[in-house]
Amino acid sequence: MSKKRKNHPNQLTNHHILPTSRGGKTLDNLCYVPRRQHDLYHDLFSNRTPEEIIDYLVNDFWNGKRDYVSKYQEKYSHNYRVERRNK
Repeated sequence: MSKKRKNHPNQLTNHHILPTSRGGKTLDNLCYVPRRQHDLYHDLFSNRTPEEIIDYLVNDFWNGKRDYVSKYQEKYSHNYRVERRNK
C-alpha cells in the first residue's frame, strides 16, 4: 500500500472558510479540499472573507451586475453539505 505524500495535489487539506486571521477560529469554519484547489483558491482570493469574495467577483469580473448573485442566492441559501470521501 502506497503512502500519500503530504504535498500531493489531491491530498485533502484544511480550509478555513473565514480566515483564522479574520476571526474564523471555530471547528464549524473548517472544510476539507484537495491541496491543489486550496492553493488555487488562495492565489485568486488571498485572505478575503466570503462576503469580500462576492464583492470582488461582482466588481472585477461581472461588471457590477449583482443580479447574478441574487439569482443564485435562493438556490444556495439553504444549509447543505457535500460529503467528499478520501479514496
